[in-house]
Amino acid sequence: MVAAYRRGRLLKLVRNPHFRVWSQDAQPDGYADAIVWKLGHAPAAQARAVERGTGDVAFDSEGFSPGLVSELQTRYASQLRGNTLARTTYMFLNTRLPPFNDVRVRRALNYAVDRESVVRAVGGQDFAQPTCQFLPPGFAGYRPYCPFTIRPAAGVDWSGPDLAKARRLVEQSGTRGTAVTVWIPSNPAQGGREGEGAVACCGRWATAPARSWSPAASTTGRSGTRVSRSRRVSCPGARTTPRRGISSSC
Repeated sequence: MVAAYRRGRLLKLVRNPHFRVWSQDAQPDGYADAIVWKLGHAPAAQARAVERGTGDVAFDSEGFSPGLVSELQTRYASQLRGNTLARTTYMFLNTRLPPFNDVRVRRALNYAVDRESVVRAVGGQDFAQPTCQFLPPGFAGYRPYCPFTIRPAAGVDWSGPDLAKARRLVEQSGTRGTAVTVWIPSNPAQGGREGEGAVACCGRWATAPARSWSPAASTTGRSGTRVSRSRRVSCPGARTTPRRGISSSC
């Protein structure tokens, strides 16, 4: 039960004093008398607290930098526990505004995005893998599939970007030089800068300065938005993996 809560700082849970043991199986040895969850601490600070012995668990591993992850894997391998999450990170496009109201441009972006660079941005192969679809491995209906890659083949996932095909599609669409505004998450660990670079290089559009946004603000429908990244609105495009998936497109 909740014994104390300080907004943004701390949550303390304790045993329910009204609970009566009716079976040892219902309350085996090892259950803690209290759990104190400290809030608002940066992921790296959480890891260091466990390292120093002032904390028992660092839960927010998603925010760990690749360097910190590598260090923990080397020094504290026996204390690390992985938890596979079926989740896809992706880009979504405003298809009601040019140039992304043209399907050739949307396909060009799919061919051009270097999904592997996004994997590196979020921590490497231990945390993600490139994909070309919204469904993660293990979900009903999932099959390895990726038409937007340099060497597409049945039963094969993403193998690399195809910039030549992306540039041909942009030329055919007549959209070269169109201004594009890129909205990216305020958290750089989510790989937003890689998405911005893909838009700039793949289509040779003129890119406006990137702007940051928060998930809470993403539903406000800004009229100038062309390309955004999110984890909530679906749009197929790249392959998921243990812990996190990387995807792009529409």
